[in-house]
Amino acid sequence: MVMTTAARLGGKLLAVSSPRGGEAWNQNRKDTHDSFDVTKEAAAAMRHKVVTMFGSVQSINEPFACLIHKTLFSPHGIYPAGTAKTYSVALKAYLAPHLRCDLYQVLDAPIDRKVAYRNKKRPATRGSEALYGESSSAQ
Repeated sequence: MVMTTAARLGGKLLAVSSPRGGEAWNQNRKDTHDSFDVTKEAAAAMRHKVVTMFGSVQSINEPFACLIHKTLFSPHGIYPAGTAKTYSVALKAYLAPHLRCDLYQVLDAPIDRKVAYRNKKRPATRGSEALYGESSSAQ
C-alpha cells in the first residue's frame, strides 16, 4: 500500500534489477516484478508513474545484469572499487531518462571515510564544495 500511495501522490517508482548473483536473485527479481504489477493495478490513474525497468526474462539491455557477477570472488566478498564505480555510472545512465535531477554524484577518487563524516557533520550552508573537496573557482 505504501508504494501505491506514493504513486497516487505523484511520486515516480522505478524498479531496477540488482547486480546478478546470489541464490535468491531470480526469485527476488520475479517478486519485485509481480509487486510492481500489483501496484500498477492499484494505482490505475497514476499507472505511468510506476515503471519496471526490467522484464520477467533477463535481458542483455540491462547494463548491470552481468556486470558485477564475475568480479565477486565469494558470496560474502566485497566488490573492487573500479567495478563498483562502473556499476554506479551504468546505473546512473540507465535511470537518467526517468529523472529530473541526479540522484548521486560519481567521484573520480574515493573520499577518506573520516573526512566524509566530518564534512557531513558541518552545516549544509557550505555546499558540495566542502563535502567533495571542490573549490568554487574550479567551476
